[in-house]
Amino acid sequence: MPDLLVEKYERHYNAELFSWSTFITLCIICIIILCPVYIVIYTGNWWNETIIYFEQPNVKYTEDMLIYVTRQENQNAQTFTQEFFSTNVWLNELYPERLNIPMIKFQEHDDNNDGLNDYFKFHIAFPTREGTQLIRNIKIALFFNYEFKINARGTLFTNCLIDIDTPLGASYIKINGYLNLKQKAPISSLTFVQKNNIPDNELFHNNDVAYSFDDIINKYTDKNLNFSTVFEYDKFVIPRRTTRTCVIDIVVNVPSFQKILYKQPSMTKFKFFFVQFMAILIPFLIIGKLLLYYMFKNRICESNFTSDLPKLKKL
Repeated sequence: MPDLLVEKYERHYNAELFSWSTFITLCIICIIILCPVYIVIYTGNWWNETIIYFEQPNVKYTEDMLIYVTRQENQNAQTFTQEFFSTNVWLNELYPERLNIPMIKFQEHDDNNDGLNDYFKFHIAFPTREGTQLIRNIKIALFFNYEFKINARGTLFTNCLIDIDTPLGASYIKINGYLNLKQKAPISSLTFVQKNNIPDNELFHNNDVAYSFDDIINKYTDKNLNFSTVFEYDKFVIPRRTTRTCVIDIVVNVPSFQKILYKQPSMTKFKFFFVQFMAILIPFLIIGKLLLYYMFKNRICESNFTSDLPKLKKL
């Protein structure tokens, strides 16, 4: 025979506010809520606080260059002289007696025609005033604008630093490397701007002070910024010959996939947290309800219960 009506009885269990039954019930409810929170937070970062983007930057040469050369008068002498060249006219005018003007050729290459430079070539011919001079050290700083447009949007003023010791002198130097971006910490916004800090002649007003290469670089860049660039390069040096020039060929490659670390905002992290919290909370609710039902039904915890009138429902 078919069932025409289903009779359902509901029991309401109640106890005193200050009783062991109420205390145990509250403890189980706290466990049901806090356990999912603990699992989501302390089990291996179920959501990513930091997102990693990969993008080829749009790098452009700013036509700023600084060259420092340390020379030894001859192999037996202990007298060293420093010569330099800068694309800033006011810096060259500070020490005209130390100025040595090289021949510079520059090329930028976009092999895949995507509008982004893939690498830069620099050809520098630095003259030697006397054939007996030996080049002992060369420092070069090239300055670029490092721009992102796809995942992140921002422009950075960066530098490419080269420091090479040549104990046997040098007539030819080949340098090939990548200009990689380094981050001290993930950025909190995908839109950022870092303006350049090129000094003017007021910053170097004291002509009695011999500014070193590092002093000038520190004036060009802000060391407290989150971003910096590192030029990781290989070098090939040919010792001194009878030529009166030192030729330097530099290839600065732009990474095809530059990593950017981005710290997600609080609301985005809360969205992932809430979804995972609810997914873990549902099984705990089911288990907690069954546990409480078993405890009160079998009189493990003291309580009083009342039954409502039967509620009839159609099949």
